[in-house]
Amino acid sequence: MQYRTARKAGDVDFVWNQFREGLITAADKACGRTKRAQKKRETYWWNNRVAQAVKEKRRLFQVAHQSDSKEDKEAYNKAKNEAKKAVAQAKEAEYKRFGDMLDREDERDGIFQITKQITCQNRDVTESSCIKGKDGKVSLMRLR
Repeated sequence: MQYRTARKAGDVDFVWNQFREGLITAADKACGRTKRAQKKRETYWWNNRVAQAVKEKRRLFQVAHQSDSKEDKEAYNKAKNEAKKAVAQAKEAEYKRFGDMLDREDERDGIFQITKQITCQNRDVTESSCIKGKDGKVSLMRLR
């Protein structure tokens, strides 16, 4: 008996895709999929002035990118520097407010929320994905 049959060059890709689809379908049926939690990112120092400066910077970036003129690029660079200044001033004002909050006894509850936001922004590993079994328990976890 001869088990090998003549295959064309495209057959390997077809067989691989069929195998891959079968594995993924079986894994989905057996394990299911999980959704990652949507994170609502809050920036403790963001305000209307910063928002307007960043919005103007983005608008001028689009204009400078489309027109390619020197004047538009200079306007974008000026807006970029203004946005950086607005961010720096907003951060400094919030740091001062945070320091004042430390001095007052009655507002110490907000300190923990702001500290949590600050430390979460500095974290390297922020996501993980997992596969749950039929019983709902995590059977495989992978950090990103």
